[in-house]
Amino acid sequence: MPQHPGISPPRPPPYRGAEPSHVRDTKPCGETSPSPSPTGLRFMTPWTRSLLVLAGLMGAAGVASAAAAAHLGGVANLETAAHFLLFHAAALVGLCALSLLLGRGRVVLQLGASAIALGALLFSGDLALRALMDVKLLGGSAPFGGSLMILGWLTVGASALVARRA
Repeated sequence: MPQHPGISPPRPPPYRGAEPSHVRDTKPCGETSPSPSPTGLRFMTPWTRSLLVLAGLMGAAGVASAAAAAHLGGVANLETAAHFLLFHAAALVGLCALSLLLGRGRVVLQLGASAIALGALLFSGDLALRALMDVKLLGGSAPFGGSLMILGWLTVGASALVARRA
């Protein structure tokens, strides 16, 4: 059937179900690459799994530290350790979830998350040992752990400068 000169041809219906690979793999900038999964999410790498396991352990240790601080009384260092563990455990879960959405910038984000996790463990571990056993973890663990957390958060922020969606 001939088209009228002023009327454009009808658009094809939207894709239902499986889309052809040339449609699914097209990125906004025009580059193509295979999609990591049907949902567009990356599969969890061992690095991400390790960070999530660590986040779970940090959360559990944070709850246990908070409970111990509540029952012992007068142990401000233990309360501080509990807060740092709990806040950073939740942040790690969020950072791991975000890393599943990223293609470029994912490694930088995971490096920052790893620095945050190690820093929180050193900082909180030192404070908890001082409060419970009156001993230091290692010389300068708390200040080094705090500095590592700051560096980790700066690295997470820097990952936004290079991040691209998967």
